[in-house]
Amino acid sequence: MAPRLVLVGSGGRRVVPLPEGTTTAVGRGPAGNAVRLEERNVSRRHACFHATSGAVTVEDLGSLTGTYVNGERLAGARRLRPGDRVRIGDFELALEDGQGTEVLEPITERAYPPALPHRSTPRPDTRLPPLPPPTGGLRRAVSAAARVLRSLASRVRG
Repeated sequence: MAPRLVLVGSGGRRVVPLPEGTTTAVGRGPAGNAVRLEERNVSRRHACFHATSGAVTVEDLGSLTGTYVNGERLAGARRLRPGDRVRIGDFELALEDGQGTEVLEPITERAYPPALPHRSTPRPDTRLPPLPPPTGGLRRAVSAAARVLRSLASRVRG
């Protein structure tokens, strides 16, 4: 029997077989996904599962919120073992080996709080360069403003 993905949610237990030599796409979009997870933190084409040579691998397809295996964010394709938990958005799926070993621990449709977006590109440096010291007319204006503030401060204190 082929390995399979298991998702237990409000609609009951859903089992998706992963036959040898297939790729199973998971995402929010209606087109091209064998498993459709309708939440905003799931990308239209979020991840795919490859069943080849008796092994199952999962790969993130560049999603904003990422794909996690047993709590670790994927950085490339990763081979799965029976019982591994895959988090996609708010959803958690588990891999069963198809040999009669079933996932006994509860799997929930919303296993985690909503995932935070991940920035794949570094933020630009938003700090401003230091201002040059005032010169000319600006210097006189700053000096006059400082005198006025000192005068007001002495009146308040005294």
